[in-house]
Amino acid sequence: SSGAFPLFFLGMFMTTCTFLTLFKAITAHMPDASASQGAAIGYMAVAMCFSGFLITESSIPDYFIWLYWIMPYGWILRALALNEFKCSDYDLLVGPPGHQTRKGDVILQSFALYTDSKWITYGFIYLACLFAFCFSVYTAGLHYRRLGVTKPLVVLSKRKKTIKRKKDLQEAKPGQSMLGMMLDPSEDVDLDVGDRPYTILDGLSVKPVQVTVLLKHMEYTVQVPDDTGKGTKDRKLLNGINAAFLPGTMTALMGSSGAGKTTLMDVIAGRKTSGQIGGDILINGHPQDLNTFARISGYVEQTDIHIPTQTVLEALKFSAYHRLPAALPDHEKDQVVQAVIDLIELRPILNKAIGGAVGSGLSVEQKKRVTIGVEMAANPSVLFLDEPTSGLDSRSARIVMRAVRRIAATGRTVICTIHQPSFEIFSMFDNLLLLKKGGWTVYNGSLGPSMPSPLTGEPFNSAGDLIAYFEGCGPDVKPHVAGKNPAEYMLETIGAGTSAGNAAAGAQKGTDFVECFNESQMAKSIEEIIDAGAGSPGQRIQFDTEYASSHGRQMMLSVDRWLKCYWRNTGYNATRIMIVFGVAFLFSTAITQDPMSDIHTQPGLQTYNGAVFSGVFFTAAVQSVMTVSVIGDTKMVFYREQAAKMYSPASFLFGITIAEIPWISFLIGMHVALFYPISHLYNDPDYIVHYCIAMFFFATMMCYWGQMLSAVLPTTEVASLACGASIGVMNLYSGFFMPETDIPYPWRILYYISPARFGLKAAMPKHFYCDLSCVAERQDIAQIIDCQNDMNLMSLAAGDGPYDGQGPGCAIMTDASGFALLKKGPEWFMQNLVGLNTTAPPAPGYRLTIWDYWSITTESSESTVWTFTWSLLGFIIAFRLITLYCLTYVKHIKR
Repeated sequence: SSGAFPLFFLGMFMTTCTFLTLFKAITAHMPDASASQGAAIGYMAVAMCFSGFLITESSIPDYFIWLYWIMPYGWILRALALNEFKCSDYDLLVGPPGHQTRKGDVILQSFALYTDSKWITYGFIYLACLFAFCFSVYTAGLHYRRLGVTKPLVVLSKRKKTIKRKKDLQEAKPGQSMLGMMLDPSEDVDLDVGDRPYTILDGLSVKPVQVTVLLKHMEYTVQVPDDTGKGTKDRKLLNGINAAFLPGTMTALMGSSGAGKTTLMDVIAGRKTSGQIGGDILINGHPQDLNTFARISGYVEQTDIHIPTQTVLEALKFSAYHRLPAALPDHEKDQVVQAVIDLIELRPILNKAIGGAVGSGLSVEQKKRVTIGVEMAANPSVLFLDEPTSGLDSRSARIVMRAVRRIAATGRTVICTIHQPSFEIFSMFDNLLLLKKGGWTVYNGSLGPSMPSPLTGEPFNSAGDLIAYFEGCGPDVKPHVAGKNPAEYMLETIGAGTSAGNAAAGAQKGTDFVECFNESQMAKSIEEIIDAGAGSPGQRIQFDTEYASSHGRQMMLSVDRWLKCYWRNTGYNATRIMIVFGVAFLFSTAITQDPMSDIHTQPGLQTYNGAVFSGVFFTAAVQSVMTVSVIGDTKMVFYREQAAKMYSPASFLFGITIAEIPWISFLIGMHVALFYPISHLYNDPDYIVHYCIAMFFFATMMCYWGQMLSAVLPTTEVASLACGASIGVMNLYSGFFMPETDIPYPWRILYYISPARFGLKAAMPKHFYCDLSCVAERQDIAQIIDCQNDMNLMSLAAGDGPYDGQGPGCAIMTDASGFALLKKGPEWFMQNLVGLNTTAPPAPGYRLTIWDYWSITTESSESTVWTFTWSLLGFIIAFRLITLYCLTYVKHIKR
């Protein structure tokens, strides 16, 4: 009506604003997203429990009644229900003559709600006060709360040994005791390990092949919007690049932003997912095979992406066991890991968890070295690094690049993009490929000659050849000033510098450095090297299998990794445990005073029904909400490891699938141990076994639903929003709030496909069932039961009267509201209620068993519970197959 809708709209608006502010208040006082999500879900469970809908006010124990009055849902429900049922549409009088009552008041009383309209005003006042309180808590949290940086988790080794002296480190044998050792992070240990890492790598029974990478007339073109904005046009990002990258050398890819440095490296590494590539990439003189090349190359991303709960040592071993040749024994793989640890200087942090976001776990520099180490653990022939010094201070950058220099010294081909390096770092490179905006080559040659350092005496590349080359490009080029960083000089010379006045004289007066290079002897020398390599190709690299490790080994390693990660992810599992415990405890203790055998009224049944529904549904639904991040937050790790041909998508998913099972089993066991006895559910072995199976399948299905959404959708945030919305839809169309016949088309389709419907129809009906009935069509013709005239008959259960009914739902109740009558219609009732006065139309007030009323109003059947139970297993398999398909074929990254 015109009067009810504005109040309804205002109520919904204020409710939305209040809950948004409430969740912000919770988040402002929580240390991380997992804690915030867990606290929010816990609060919602308590609020729903004591809303007055799932458990009516009259059924809430005295020791919990204070929660009913402080939680918001009760106030909202009272206000909106009164606003609806006090309308003139519900003024019809129902009931026997002399005892008639407004239909709207009967409906309100059936849910134990007040009928005085003043509670509408009180509800709005409450929402306004709650909004102000939550806003104050939110602002106070932002102003006063200072949540500290998370310290990295240290995982103690089984041997619990700690190396504290350099002597101990030198006495440890590679590949043996060092794998189980941990350094005290506070110790300043000298890690000068000499030539030992090189000796280990040179002594392997299966050595990586040295690889020469040649580029011939390399081009890369993408589609961009044209000038009209309606169509597209081609834009060439790389133009005719020739290059040779040789074993044992470090080549720097440099240029201004947009010059194509990372683009070129992605093209060589086969990481591009769009665009058109032209020209030839030759590996030892043979055309590049991307599947093979992924096996012999490592790619260090600019962003350091790892499983946060994995330790440094575990990450290195995981990479080594997957990517090193299967013919290499495990003890030699362990030796490779030890050599990489020493090369990258990772020993002090071996047993620390890597951590996730900035400010948690390892430092930025340590994570960068771990990223390099993970790629080096594969003992690749070619190593790509995308701006490894970005975001690092000068000391950290020096440590990282010294590690890369050591890697190149082992005979690897190292290709590295780098931005504004210091002279010390620039001098570590052997060669430079300099690009100008548009992907044009302006220099491709040596950074020599090598000279001894005046401080340390160690050789370094002076970049004298680079300086001489640019000074010889023409009279317009300014000469190099002694002491100036050659990297800065050459960028300013070509007009790609970053300082004020960065365009030097040569750039200002139009010196064409691209033409200068194309006509130089340097360009001709590169072409000769490429022609020689293509004319007399070296060893062709081929593999018999797609992956280095077998599928069985992949699955075993994946299970091991995910079991450890789940055990350490306390935020994820502790939150689930607390919520499942809270749901089971709150909803069961709220109805412990009203066992099913004592229920004879609609409010009593509504309370019991709501408690069982909430215990079943929320226990399963929380798995879906919490598990979205498992795949969502590790999807980028999966993409990185997939690009390296580390394992198959099936192995990745298999590990997560197995790791979830013991936790879900524990959660369901805890739920049953608490909820089942306290709620007085039917104490029969068959009922208990079926309930455990149904709940396990239901919770597992909902868990895998959340993981499926995170695989289908691009980000964890989007998947979380979709998961929350989908649970709301499942809840609405589960058959609990609206039975099938009350749902109009096309919305009824959602009822048929709702996974929650199958879970609820599997777990709930048996706990309201009785094998005897007050309904004629359900009765044995040899035993006609008249529930209408014998008012002393309170139950059909064995031991409670003359009948021997089996099941928890044999108590007789009165349908005061006539809901069952509305479902079946007067004609059906006239035919089926034995003893009903057939001279007058049926009216509310007739008597039914709990099972009669519940099965009619929810349109449920006890005979189908096993069908729905096994259907849940079908959903589990279907969700897993969809997740596998998305992990295999759907990529949410564009490069």
